[in-house]
Amino acid sequence: MMAWLPYSVGCLISYARKQPEINELYEFMDPLCLAWNPKKYKTELLQTDILGLTCYAWNQGYNDRLAAYYKRIRPDGVTIYGGPQVPEDKQARDNWQRDRGAFLDHCIEGPGEIAFVEWLLDKPRSRTVLKELPTPYTDGVFDAMITFAKQNPGNFFGAPVESDRGCPYSCAFCDWGGNTRSKLIKFDQDTFMEQMDWVYSNNELTEAFLSNANFGINKRDIEIMQGIAAMQKKYNRADFQFTFGGLAKNGSKNVKPIMDIMLNEVNVLQHNLKVSFQTHTPEVLRVIKRDNISNEKLMPLVRHWQSIGKQVSAEMIIGLPGETADSWLKGLDHMVHDLSIYQSGTFILQITRNTLLDDPEYQKKYDISTKQVWWGKKQYGVSVVIKSYSFDLEELVKMYDYHWVYNNFINTGLIPVDRLISLYDQTRIFFDNLDQMPLMKDLIERQRTLVRKIFKKGRDVYLTDEKEIRWFSASMRMDDLQIMEANRDRALQELAVVFDIPDDVKFEIEGSGYRKIPVVK
Repeated sequence: MMAWLPYSVGCLISYARKQPEINELYEFMDPLCLAWNPKKYKTELLQTDILGLTCYAWNQGYNDRLAAYYKRIRPDGVTIYGGPQVPEDKQARDNWQRDRGAFLDHCIEGPGEIAFVEWLLDKPRSRTVLKELPTPYTDGVFDAMITFAKQNPGNFFGAPVESDRGCPYSCAFCDWGGNTRSKLIKFDQDTFMEQMDWVYSNNELTEAFLSNANFGINKRDIEIMQGIAAMQKKYNRADFQFTFGGLAKNGSKNVKPIMDIMLNEVNVLQHNLKVSFQTHTPEVLRVIKRDNISNEKLMPLVRHWQSIGKQVSAEMIIGLPGETADSWLKGLDHMVHDLSIYQSGTFILQITRNTLLDDPEYQKKYDISTKQVWWGKKQYGVSVVIKSYSFDLEELVKMYDYHWVYNNFINTGLIPVDRLISLYDQTRIFFDNLDQMPLMKDLIERQRTLVRKIFKKGRDVYLTDEKEIRWFSASMRMDDLQIMEANRDRALQELAVVFDIPDDVKFEIEGSGYRKIPVVK
């Protein structure tokens, strides 16, 4: 089993322990990171006077369960939440905390290291910006977890790292930028490399994830990449994988040498370049405040990567405000035929806290409606956009119709691109002739039913079927391809109405294959 070390919590502990006043008053227990049944943590929780939880959209449900259980067994204990999920708007934050009043005592919004120390010392919030890199790895914050992995063979951890923090861009859907995180802070390079040395030196760590939003934005990032390559050689870690969160936007000249080092000298799970276009529709780029990031400026890097025979894939977001079914299909067509990019990881648009998309005024301006979707016994939940000024439910259903064709046949490589005349035209012809293809129609109608279930206006929706959960939370596929393989002759006959599919095609899924691909966001 591989789990990620709780880096954000480690940063809080590391920074706090460097303050003499804190060490006189408080003792930190080892952090927890595995989402076990809260009762498995009973021993630790009974010893805990203050329970701090870092909240994200994907773990909020679990944190609420854990905090509620803690309050039942330690009613005198104190709970405090932090992290990106805590609203930065005061009124929204007060309402959010009130909804959790039975088990939540305090919450801290925004960057947490300095604010957490000030809270512990009962000092006013200063809003001071953190300048020094917290050092949880070399400070021993995670030593107990490393010991656990050594004593339990088959258990490994991944290590998030960062050499800078913040993002100068403010895309409507992303919380990397924003009011409190838009300034780019460069941490000391030597301190960062010391953290990396600790990570590489521990065999119980098998992966590092560089969480910079724009790696390559600074010229020194080339030196950092060279240092990482040298470290991999130093420790001879052939098993170790290094991945990126996001590469610099707008065509930074530093990205090419960084990617060349990564390709030739650093272990990555896949030597692919993943470019986060999100959309190819100019109106959508304007609405989501991304028109200052030019897709065209990414193309020299794409062309270079393609020229040396390496695969380039894309990241897209379906259902952005301003998009229509037709514009979405045209974007996919442009990507395939004009950019020669044949694979894409597509994500359902979700509302991330403290983003422009989360702002009531922005939602009102673009007629955006949202809905909460839960799965895993309400342990996981996210808010999704179900309507905007450019699409209603049925337009969104059509958008997912078009994506179904791309995702199942082009994205998987089942229909070779050299046998594709026009993705746009052939997809439309496919749906014009759907009544002649009963197997395909059954599969399409099944997805339409699920899309309507998820995005129909109304109360929260709870997904319990494993195929539906996989469709929503991972691949936007159920078991369609397996059904086609089980009905192979019929599937080939129906698809031949529109597409030129090889007779020896195998309808199967090779896996998503996108998580490890370096991302140009």
